[in-house]
Amino acid sequence: KDCYTEAVKHEENGAWGNLALLAWHNNEKDDAFRSARRGYLENDSRSFGLLGQIYESEGDLDKAWDFYHQEVLKFGMGEDGLAKLYFDNNYLPDNYKISDLKRDLELSAKKQNLESIKYLLRLMLLENGENSEVITYENIKDLSDSYEFLRIGAKEGDAEMLFIYGRLLMESDGKFELLPKKEVAKIQKEYERLNKLLSGIREMETLPKAII
Repeated sequence: KDCYTEAVKHEENGAWGNLALLAWHNNEKDDAFRSARRGYLENDSRSFGLLGQIYESEGDLDKAWDFYHQEVLKFGMGEDGLAKLYFDNNYLPDNYKISDLKRDLELSAKKQNLESIKYLLRLMLLENGENSEVITYENIKDLSDSYEFLRIGAKEGDAEMLFIYGRLLMESDGKFELLPKKEVAKIQKEYERLNKLLSGIREMETLPKAII
């Protein structure tokens, strides 16, 4: 906290947002709001998103959306906040459609934002009439539009997307023939490693009584 306070004194970029996030994580909500509000006035990107979180936690979805959307427009980030409002609260303003949300998530996903990729995949599943709560190989394998984003998520190191994408690669009917051989080999190797280590855990329905 002292470091962030000192950074604020020196007007370092992002200092107010960092101070606000620290207060928020420490459950100091009033301090978090004051710092985030000051950061908002200083045009600090972290503060926009945090103000969205604060208003969302208070149930003021209109204000939460406004701050998340300002973050998207000003800084090209925060799309996952918009998606969270939709999936957690079934909230979209009248002037913003599902197609707009999908477009914004696609743009964010191409910037390697893992949260946006996950929400985008859930949105694709929802549009296809599938269960969107959990992303699995079985419910997403037929959605060819998802492959590009699974690949990005796999390259960024997300274990679940790496598992799904690796299985798609090994069971595909030529869809990935244009990918570089080194990339395919790397993903297949990592898939086999994860499958060996985690396949049993994936099938567990209850926690083990002991771990050795």
